[in-house]
Amino acid sequence: MKLKKFTLIILFLSQNIFSQSLADEYYNSMKSIWETKITDEMRSQVDPKMDSLSKSINGVGFLESQAIISKEDTENKISILKNILALNNLNANETETTILIESGFNEPNMKGFVIYDNKSYCFQQNENKDYKIEKYPKYLKNYKKMDENKSRSIFFFILKDNRFDVIEKMIEDEKKDAESKTLTSIVSYEILNYNSKRSKKLNIYYINEYGTVN
Repeated sequence: MKLKKFTLIILFLSQNIFSQSLADEYYNSMKSIWETKITDEMRSQVDPKMDSLSKSINGVGFLESQAIISKEDTENKISILKNILALNNLNANETETTILIESGFNEPNMKGFVIYDNKSYCFQQNENKDYKIEKYPKYLKNYKKMDENKSRSIFFFILKDNRFDVIEKMIEDEKKDAESKTLTSIVSYEILNYNSKRSKKLNIYYINEYGTVN
């Protein structure tokens, strides 16, 4: 596998401790995906055989079934977020919280880190334990010094300093890079930054590292 160095794109708790507001904000931010009105033009772009097959299996057309899947995926992600924050009994309503979730072409199980109140911890989704979330200190080898050859380390130090302006600058640079459009997303990062005191409480960033698969 050959990775292209750092090209990016953005798409802009104990269960009881997890901020309901954060859950609501995340749910509402995704809601437009499955609530988008399906037009005749959209239907015309769907293969009739695929649409018919979807109706026979799911009872609804292909576009409707995709909307249902998107809603279920969001509900599952909220459950995962609750479990991630539950590792340290973290209440996101009490302090600004940043969560980075990484998944990859070769490693689909989620892993990442949480930063809050000048503290942090790492996690992974363990497939050997029914995909439960557990602490994973090895996600970052060094918590004091950045490893410029590791994207996850670069993100950690950028986010620890709350430098979302740096991420946005990197995104602008990527938009000008035509090569990334010809490559495959090898590693995906989802970054959630939540602050209950802001007017816009939740910002979500989707970032991809591109490369080629041999």
